[in-house]
Amino acid sequence: MTMAFGLEARVPFLDLSMVRLAFRIPSNLKLLQGTEKWILRHAFEHDLPESLVWRRKEKFARGCNSAETFQQRAE
Repeated sequence: MTMAFGLEARVPFLDLSMVRLAFRIPSNLKLLQGTEKWILRHAFEHDLPESLVWRRKEKFARGCNSAETFQQRAE
C-alpha cells in the first residue's frame, strides 16, 4: 500500500519482539467469543473509540478507505 505512493512505513506488529510475544499468547485469547483479534482489541479499548476497536472486520481496501484510490489508479 505505501509503496504504491512512494511512502516508507514502519510496521510495529512485525517487530521481532512483538512477533515473539504474539507466539506466546494462547490461541484461545486470540479468538474469543467469536471475535478475531480479541486480545488486541481488548488491549486498545481504552485508547481508541469503541466504534473503531469493535467494528467488524472488512477487506483491506474497504477498512482503510483506499478502494476508491485503487480504482482511480487502475483507470
